[in-house]
Amino acid sequence: MTEQYDVHVSDSYGVMTGSNNSMTVNVQQAIAPVRWPVTYGREPATINGAVDRRGRLAVAISEGMPIVLVGDGGVGKTELAAQEFRAHRARIALWVTATSRTAVLSAYRSAAGKLRLDLGGGDESTADELLGWLARTDEPWVVVLDDIAHPADVHGLIPQGLAGLTLLTTRWDTSAVDAVATRVDVGVYTLEEAAHFLRNKLRSLKIPGLLDAATELAAELGHLPLALGHAAAVLREDRLTCAAYLAKLRSPETIAELMPLDPQEVGIQYRTPVAAAWQLALDRADARHPAGLARPLWSVISCLDSNGIPEGVLLTEPVRTRLSASQGVPVTRTQAKKALHNLAALSLIQLSPGTIRTHTIPQRVTRETLGPGLLHLSGRLAADALADFWPADETDRATADRLAANIDVLRTVCPEPLWEPDAHALLFGRGRIFGKTGRPAEAAGYFRALAGECADRLGPAHEDTRLAREEQAEWLAEAGDYDQAVAVLRMLLAESGPTASLGLQLRLAGYLGHAGDAAAALTLLDRVVGEAAERNDVDALHLLNLRAERARWRAVAGDPERALAELGDLLTALRAIRDPRLAEFGVRSTMAECREVAGQPAAALREWRSLAEEATRELGPTDATTLTIRHRRILAEAAAGTVAAAAAEQQRLYDDLSAVFAPEAPRLIRARLDLARYQGRADSPGRAVEELTEALADARRRARPEAELYGIRESLAKWRGRSGQPDLARRDYQELLADQRAELGEEHTSVLLSRYQLIYWSGVADQDLFAMRQPLLTLLEDARRFVGDDHPITTRCEIQLLTLRQIDGDDVTLEAAALLDRLTARGERDTFDGFTLQNALLADRLSRGDPEALRECRRLLPLVEARHGPGHPIAKALRHNIGKFAPESLARGGRIVHNKNGWTR
Repeated sequence: MTEQYDVHVSDSYGVMTGSNNSMTVNVQQAIAPVRWPVTYGREPATINGAVDRRGRLAVAISEGMPIVLVGDGGVGKTELAAQEFRAHRARIALWVTATSRTAVLSAYRSAAGKLRLDLGGGDESTADELLGWLARTDEPWVVVLDDIAHPADVHGLIPQGLAGLTLLTTRWDTSAVDAVATRVDVGVYTLEEAAHFLRNKLRSLKIPGLLDAATELAAELGHLPLALGHAAAVLREDRLTCAAYLAKLRSPETIAELMPLDPQEVGIQYRTPVAAAWQLALDRADARHPAGLARPLWSVISCLDSNGIPEGVLLTEPVRTRLSASQGVPVTRTQAKKALHNLAALSLIQLSPGTIRTHTIPQRVTRETLGPGLLHLSGRLAADALADFWPADETDRATADRLAANIDVLRTVCPEPLWEPDAHALLFGRGRIFGKTGRPAEAAGYFRALAGECADRLGPAHEDTRLAREEQAEWLAEAGDYDQAVAVLRMLLAESGPTASLGLQLRLAGYLGHAGDAAAALTLLDRVVGEAAERNDVDALHLLNLRAERARWRAVAGDPERALAELGDLLTALRAIRDPRLAEFGVRSTMAECREVAGQPAAALREWRSLAEEATRELGPTDATTLTIRHRRILAEAAAGTVAAAAAEQQRLYDDLSAVFAPEAPRLIRARLDLARYQGRADSPGRAVEELTEALADARRRARPEAELYGIRESLAKWRGRSGQPDLARRDYQELLADQRAELGEEHTSVLLSRYQLIYWSGVADQDLFAMRQPLLTLLEDARRFVGDDHPITTRCEIQLLTLRQIDGDDVTLEAAALLDRLTARGERDTFDGFTLQNALLADRLSRGDPEALRECRRLLPLVEARHGPGHPIAKALRHNIGKFAPESLARGGRIVHNKNGWTR
């Protein structure tokens, strides 16, 4: 006889079937399809008039080996590789700027993810997986490893295979790759190629005798493609003949201004022609209207990232102020933009929408010819411009990464201006990029290193050294490492002695509280309040805020009644302060929080509703204080069980934010995600799916980077599953996981969470929950290695495995109780995982006839419904057990017993 039972396994309600105490498991997780073509990176734009030199590669290509293009800077290695790359028309096309082994491994991981290969190991293992696939596949592919700084970096990373072509470019010694690649030396143009290039570039000019001295000009420039490109730009701009340009080139004034380059940079025989041709191009760009702007702009460009400078950086107020000072008249944004187009017209930069690219050789020439004083000024101006360009939305990953690359180049080529007289704000902004884009642990590491550099350069007691260490503590706390954050701040306080700021002590109290030591936080706040009361520089309003913060932690420490009494006294004291309304909102908000801690959700909700109405009326619906209060009001509605009211208020909040923020603003996207969550929790998962589907389509219409859409995609997958579409949820998580692995790496918490969800929804979709066991064991092992034993993902895996064992008939009561104790000690008893364990333990106690268990089920049900909604699986399971074990139910159905197959009468 086959029986069917409802079972609860974490995030949803599934169905298990079996007979004779056995079950057949036959589950295969499908792999998301590859989206063709698979690409990585982008080859440089086609150079107008460039000579097609692919014929030089014909013999090497016929040998079937990877090809390494070797030559000095400016000979056209990258352009030749790009010509072959474009001509190959492969289904897999990877263009990798191979400046380090890390860069190559990162590119390979991204490509492997797009090809749906196994990303379970580290970067080296993933690279091996990709190289093996390329060696076996019949799909045509092409891989370019461009501008290899150290050939040894790509040892073991050079793709080979009958279906593809690998091209490497470098100017350095190739002995590290000679055994696996055919070397092709790329020299300068031949006489015929140089003449062909000049004819193509100058075709539109109708000047008598234009090319009469073309041969001599090409020879003077050493037939170097880069120098010929600069020369052709000047010839077109000034409508010169080759002979006239040659006379300028030979002018002693042109070269006298230039310092020699490092011979390794472009080849000693080419350095003078390159410098001279570049100088003439810059002179002409600077002479174009508006005259005198191109050269100072180029000086700033020379200190930044050649692979991509945000155009807006060169249009900022600091840059235009400097240009205005040099010109003696105000320079407008339009004029500065025109000067950039002049640089592009003379082939000194490439302008694509919003981005400037250039070549490192002219940048190097500039830095070496400016002299220390002008270089220092240019570097400082570059730093000020980057700081001024800083986006209001620091969570935009694409913009943040571009800024980070430019800051890193500036710190390398021109570091001193960043430290005079103190650490430039840009150095601190660089670290915040990590934190604001979801990498708090990396931010903490960066600020630890910055604090060391500040101590070395400025001294251990310098204010910037202290600020860097405070930033380190802040991002440690953001990463969840409150113990280390406490250690850093305690060290700072010890060094400060009696002069330690109240703000620093207040932050330490917060970290102590979040680390689980509310009593220590309260003790420190008692001292802070006492000290503040004795100081003349602390105004009454600040003191009241400190007392309110102390009351909040007093409630958390276990004395909410006294905390509420203190807050009542504070409200009375506010009447003596002029214009106390904002402070009153803060104190009353703390009172509402304390009522929640005291177990008075109804009273707390009344306070939040009143606060929200008053703040909206007096401060406006989108004021920062109002938004905070409205958000807490929504949370309180849900906590009180009025989830439909929470959804309705979230809809109003979203509508108000829509009138202020652009659709792609992160705050608005988060509000939309919250709206879908509350709609789903209000037993309307279908509405949540509709909202999220529209949000995802809207974001993609606006061409937002895929990495910014992960939150929407994850929520959509979850609510599709909860709305009864587990197959679609599985598909969505497969695709999301593949993209996250390629972008974030295997150790990222988002990847681990998506792995968990994919395992779960695969089991539900196939109605074979025991198929989860082995994937969960593997995930548990990885989670312990990557994020530790106390991380929620680790705990979730442990709970799922215990649940499966319980379904299979094992007695897991002691293990579940021990795990619940661990959650309780961490303050996580009333979380999703805590509710899951409590429900499982109560079910076991009910089966043993414990009368208290039924009362505890009834106590737990409203908490679960408030936190997760009445339609949540745990809420359903609790209602099921209450109905099943209530006395009236037992009277109808007789005694309930538990056996290996579940509950039976």
